[in-house]
This record gives sequence, structure tokens and C-alpha cells, in this order.
Amino acid sequence: MTDDQEMTDEHEKPLPPWLVALGTFAAKVAIFLMLVYFAIGYVTAPIAAKFSGGRQFWNSVEEKLVKFADQPDLPPEKRARIIGALEKIGDRYRPYIQALTGENRPGAPSR
Repeated sequence: MTDDQEMTDEHEKPLPPWLVALGTFAAKVAIFLMLVYFAIGYVTAPIAAKFSGGRQFWNSVEEKLVKFADQPDLPPEKRARIIGALEKIGDRYRPYIQALTGENRPGAPSR
């Protein structure tokens, strides 16, 4: 061997196995986190595109509210049918709601 080879062999020590394992683990975690980051961005991008913010959002809300308020009312027969169905549902489930809220119990505070 030459003097140059002997000098480099003396100064080169292999890395400890735990350091190699730690480096490998850190690389895997970094790759995993990047994949999660990009996956979340890929999934949320279409959702975020549907929502606008600021002035555009509030103008849209105002337009939809005015459009909803200007709609004609339901015909009287259909309106009566819907109200009757809602009253029937209310009568059917009122005892359960009263049991949950404590209404109609002796000593229950009145609202």
C-alpha cells in the first residue's frame, strides 16, 4: 500500500448503524409528509375553488337573498298541505322533544 491509501483508511470510519437507520427513517418521514401535504392540497383545491371570499362572496349572498325573497308564494292548496304535514310531524314528535327539554314537568321553569 502507498502512504496515501494508508492515511485515508485510517481517517475513514464507517457510520454507526443507528445513525444510518435514523437517517433512513428521517428520509421516509419527510417523503411521507410531502405526500400527505400534496394529497391534502389535491383534495381541497376543488373545494376551495367553489368558495369565493370578500366582496364577491357577499355580493353573491345578497343576490341570492333578494332572489329568494322575490319568489312568488306557494299556491294556497300546496301551502296548506305542507303546513298540515309539518303540524302532523310536530304532534307526533312533541312528547319526545318535551321529554328532552323538560317542558310540562312539575316544577319545570316556564319559558
